Amino acid sequence: MQRLKNNKYNRLMVITALVLGDGCIDRERPDRLVIHHGIKQLEYIKWKKELLEYLFSESINLSLKDNGGYPSAMFRFRHPTVLRLRSSLYMDGRRRITEGILNQMNHPAAWAIWYQDDGSMIHHKVTNKLTGIATINNRTIRLNANRYTGNELQLVAAWMSSRLGVTPRIEREGPYFRLAMGMQQGSKFIDYIKPFIVPSMTYKLDPQYGYVRVPRSGTPLKIQSDPGRDTGSPAEMTGPASDGE
Repeated sequence: MQRLKNNKYNRLMVITALVLGDGCIDRERPDRLVIHHGIKQLEYIKWKKELLEYLFSESINLSLKDNGGYPSAMFRFRHPTVLRLRSSLYMDGRRRITEGILNQMNHPAAWAIWYQDDGSMIHHKVTNKLTGIATINNRTIRLNANRYTGNELQLVAAWMSSRLGVTPRIEREGPYFRLAMGMQQGSKFIDYIKPFIVPSMTYKLDPQYGYVRVPRSGTPLKIQSDPGRDTGSPAEMTGPASDGE
């Protein structure tokens, strides 16, 4: 396993990816990043914390909260890099994606973080009415970027096609938009980000094709993927080290 190089390029890249995904920048303290996950993703948020500690050589406190029966974990991280990003990412009170922001994402680790935060894999099933067997015959990779506009996602799709060789389509569900990829484009995207997926999040990559018994009610049983337990070292993200300075 190879480490991400500890340099200013990778520090900005990781902060950008965290904010495009589930992270946010505090309105009252614009140099403070806030990361918050449900307790089921405890190992994942620990990995994020340890990755930032490695890149910035700072100690971060992780706190656990009950949230009225919905336990979660969170941490806050203050640094001038966060303030620098906020000035270019936030406009008119909300996050906006520009080509400059995407250029800061020019590394598979960045897209792996965004996908682990907001991505999902959908299995499409065809059920044999005689045998009650459901066959997974297709899959769709989604990046649920609900906070961004259709025009912004068009920019993301064009950037991905040009830089990554992956061409997603844009789907709309009510007022929200997302990026989607079928088997051909999705496989290329997964191959690009897979070396940087945290082991406990590999269930989001599960491409398993198989059969599940369907109850006579006709409702297919959901195929379960094992999210795993081994989260690995955040500083030892598999794959090529960044060439950034």
